[in-house]
Formats: sequence, C-alpha cells, structure tokens
Amino acid sequence: MQCPTMDLTNVDLGDLRAQRLSLTPPHIIECAAAGEGGSQEACHLPRKKRYAAVGQKGITLWMTGLSGSGKSTIAKALEEELVLRHGKHVYRLDGDNIRTGLNRVCTTLLTDR
Repeated sequence: MQCPTMDLTNVDLGDLRAQRLSLTPPHIIECAAAGEGGSQEACHLPRKKRYAAVGQKGITLWMTGLSGSGKSTIAKALEEELVLRHGKHVYRLDGDNIRTGLNRVCTTLLTDR
C-alpha cells in the first residue's frame, strides 16, 4: 500500500477528510448506534465497567520535547515501573510505534504525511 500523492498548498483538511470518509466503508471509530453526530459513548464500554474490570482508572500522559531529549527513554522507564512494580495495565505509544506500525508504509516526505 502506498500513501497517495497530492498537492497540499490549497487543501481544506475538513473537506478532504469528509471526501475520503465518503469513499470508504465505516471505520472502527465510527459508531452506528450513536447516529449522525451523536455521542460515541453508545459504542464504548462504559468507564465504570472498564475501571472495575481492569482494577484501575485510565489516564493519558502526553510528553512533549525536542527530538533526542529523552521522552521515549523516560516513557519506557515509567512503563516498566508501572507494569513490573505496580501491576498496572500500560500502553506506550510514541513516535517509534507510529513510524514502525501505523505509518510504516509512508516515508518522511511531505507528500506522505
């Protein structure tokens, strides 16, 4: 699979997104039970049930900083501490995960972004 090439100089991202979504089948993130413009909560496991099942509440920790400043190193150490010493359910999503996973077919060229 290859990322499409396009001229991005005069692109309205909202229109582009609507156009692309209209050409594809429903995505996992879309929820038929929610209806047009409705809350996505109808299609998700309620928070209280999720928290009770896994024995913890969820949080997002968003780390920002310059390239090479140690964000991934700190995140990896924190993940290890939380999982191994405290038994917490953790998922670390960083630039490396994105580059080698979700966007592995795209290059670093502007046209692939």
